[in-house]
Amino acid sequence: MVLWPAVVTLAVTLLRLAGELRGWSRYFFDPATGGGGALVGIVWLPFLFGPWFAWKLVQEGKPPKSAWKAAGLALGGAALTIAVFASSSSWA
Repeated sequence: MVLWPAVVTLAVTLLRLAGELRGWSRYFFDPATGGGGALVGIVWLPFLFGPWFAWKLVQEGKPPKSAWKAAGLALGGAALTIAVFASSSSWA
C-alpha cells in the first residue's frame, strides 16, 4: 500500500533537489528553509495520499470505527495546519 506513495514522494523530493541546485524558478523551487511556499514540494502530498490511504483501508475491510470521529480528526488536522502556517508567517 505504501509503495506508490513512497515512489511519488521520492520523485517529488528529487525534482525539488534538482530545481534548487540548478537555480530554477524560485516560484516552484525556493531554496529557503521550509520551501518558502514554493509549489514543488512534499507538503501537498498528505492531501493526496491521506484520502487514498483511507479508501484503500476501507477496501481492505478496515474502516474507521466512527465516520464522524474520522471526519472530525481530519478537519481538526486541517485547522491545526492552517493555524500553524498562519502563525509561522508572523515569526519571520
